[in-house]
Amino acid sequence: MNIKALGNILGTFLFIKSLQLTIVYFSPLQFDTSSSILLDEYQNDLHELPAWLQPLCSQLLQKLVVWDSVYFTKLSLSNITFEHEWVFGPLWWRLISYFNLQNFYWNLILSVVLSNLFHFLSCLIMYPLTFLFFQWEKKSMDVAQLATVCSLLTVIQPSGIFSTTNYSESASQFFCFLGLYLRKVAFTRGKLQNKLTYLFSGTCFAIAFGFRSNCLLYGTVFLVDLWHFNFKHPLPSIMSIIAGTQIFAALMYSVWLPYSIYCPERGEWCESLTKSLTSYAQSHYWNVGFLKYFTTSNIPLFLIAAPSLSIILLSIVYFHKHADVRSVWIVSTIYWFVQLFFMHIQIVNRVSTFIPLHIWFIGHISLSKGINEPYLFSKQFSTVVINWWIIWILVQTALYSCFLPPA
Repeated sequence: MNIKALGNILGTFLFIKSLQLTIVYFSPLQFDTSSSILLDEYQNDLHELPAWLQPLCSQLLQKLVVWDSVYFTKLSLSNITFEHEWVFGPLWWRLISYFNLQNFYWNLILSVVLSNLFHFLSCLIMYPLTFLFFQWEKKSMDVAQLATVCSLLTVIQPSGIFSTTNYSESASQFFCFLGLYLRKVAFTRGKLQNKLTYLFSGTCFAIAFGFRSNCLLYGTVFLVDLWHFNFKHPLPSIMSIIAGTQIFAALMYSVWLPYSIYCPERGEWCESLTKSLTSYAQSHYWNVGFLKYFTTSNIPLFLIAAPSLSIILLSIVYFHKHADVRSVWIVSTIYWFVQLFFMHIQIVNRVSTFIPLHIWFIGHISLSKGINEPYLFSKQFSTVVINWWIIWILVQTALYSCFLPPA
């Protein structure tokens, strides 16, 4: 990455973040005041801050503590109290609590800073990640330009305010992108050459799973690798098993830990087939499950999710014959079906950050020079999408700061 590209990415990043924080600062009072229950507990912490910082916290940072942020902030200070809190990115709030900041607002400031740092690192790593995956297109496209565009698109991705406030999306995105990068580096001309780097890619995905459970889907890339090696090459086959087992081990540990605390006395999920508190809590408390979200009352949320779902689907269609992105394509395809039929539909705007395929798609068609492409794969369509992303993240920021959907 050259200095000019880095400057463009940093400048765009700071400009977008400034716009978002300005909107939050000047937003009116929140329509839901449930966050005040938590904030009232830490009024003394606010007065312990330097005088110049207190208005900034009360007018800006307090408005970021809504929806899941309430749980992340509370857990980083006081650990788990209720069983449903086990579903909230255990590595994220534990990372914040590691710094042992006893003041609520210093804790909040740290978590917001780390979230934005991980987002910026994701934007940066998108450059070499894109370059590696598309270097075979050097004859038909300026790959360095594509990498720059994709890094800039990562700045304005639809996650918007969720990559600015103290959510776990930015951290999970960074470790997923890093895992993809390391895995790609490990291969040379289709052969596994750097085995240690390959194993570290599995470690990155396992860490990402600790921040967001949907990152578990990256375990499929190692299953595909194992299928490809097919034990005709014993050592690479074993490496793919070891790399993938790290993700599986993270999953098993996340199931075992609450089970060891609550079971068998708890009953219900302790006696289920999966023994998973996370699966139980999502189904019992949030009605997550196959087609459970398909109700008339959720039509507005389907409309909110429609643009992102459509763009991801278009990226799946666009790249279906690109062998070099096959691993990401498989993860994206599985994720699209899971998001549509099982999950709360509107969170696609923030959860989809863990895959880069839709960003590569928009970057690709934005640099298209052809004149006969279908409109949905044309440069004109990419302009519409980019404009929509910019408008969306600003509107979404205002909605979030007023405690309105999307969550």
